[in-house]
Amino acid sequence: MGAHRIFPGRSHGVSWWDELQQASFRGVPFGVLGGEGRFGRRVVSHAYPFRDVPYIEDLGRSTRRIMLAGFLIEDSLVYGGGSVIAQREQMIAAAETAGPGTLIHPSLGPLTVSIPDGGLGIIERWDEGRYFELNFTFIEAGMAHTSASTPTIATLMALGAEDRARVATACAAMAKAASRLDAATVASFPSTAQAVTVALSGAMSHPGDAVRLFELLGAYQPSTIVAGTGQTPSAQVIAEAATGALLRRAAIGALARAVAVYVPTSYDDAANVRAAVTACIDNEILVAGDAGDDGSYAALRALRQGVVSTLSAVGATRAPLQTVTFHAPLPALVLAQRLYQDASRADQLVSEADPIHPAFMPRKFRVLAS
Repeated sequence: MGAHRIFPGRSHGVSWWDELQQASFRGVPFGVLGGEGRFGRRVVSHAYPFRDVPYIEDLGRSTRRIMLAGFLIEDSLVYGGGSVIAQREQMIAAAETAGPGTLIHPSLGPLTVSIPDGGLGIIERWDEGRYFELNFTFIEAGMAHTSASTPTIATLMALGAEDRARVATACAAMAKAASRLDAATVASFPSTAQAVTVALSGAMSHPGDAVRLFELLGAYQPSTIVAGTGQTPSAQVIAEAATGALLRRAAIGALARAVAVYVPTSYDDAANVRAAVTACIDNEILVAGDAGDDGSYAALRALRQGVVSTLSAVGATRAPLQTVTFHAPLPALVLAQRLYQDASRADQLVSEADPIHPAFMPRKFRVLAS
């Protein structure tokens, strides 16, 4: 059978010998006696109770491994090389050089590879004289890759520093405006409070974090000033109360904006957030009503209705929670398959139950009903 019968894409008359290339690593040539390659896919086998056939999760192509048995010989008629001692030193230096290098494989051609720890073995014998035997283990090497959706620690630290700087700048501007507050500048002070809430919102990585933060700020109370007999202490009390109301309402506005983009995990989560947010708004509605501030009272009532409508509509599309009980701790993967026939929802169960370890889920906890 000719070569063209085995390799149909190749031209007539091209033999296996004609296609072999001179082997080398990082430019250091060597002879080859034989070799072996390991190829395949990276897979994870998931076994489930009462299922005879496991689920095989494919994680991509596996790292290629090339093993070669070679030799160095003094003054080779094929590749030259000169002194075999000098060749050996060059090969050791090539193997110990940092970073990947180019391997010219006799039949596979150029490959970018690395030699792992102990990946170069050199055997020398007194009866072989000017001949050294080589045993190589090469592993495929690629470029460092970082997913665009997974920022590095350095990137997160830089983003955190930028967020802190923006919040600090906004707070400093508000403090400066407050220190110069008078009849001529009072109209511009609310905008500085709004700027602080905008900076804080931008620093939140998740709407749930923003909801929790602004719920706390929405209950802010200024320090109490004991009024004296003169007009100045009374004016200070009034100014303090007005400033506190301004800051709380700025936080409540930011809270409502966070609720608008918040995605609850369940019907129960939506109901809990709705109860907490409306309680915060209700407290401020009472403050505005007691102060006779009809405009703020009406605006807060409208805002409350909008929050209730939004969370009720979103919550209606989410499954409620139910309590499940098992006789023994089981892995999250097993429970996800048993409850939903979908092992990919194991992370959801871990989030709800907060176990010590995903392999040992609690025997009783609450999960989504569907």
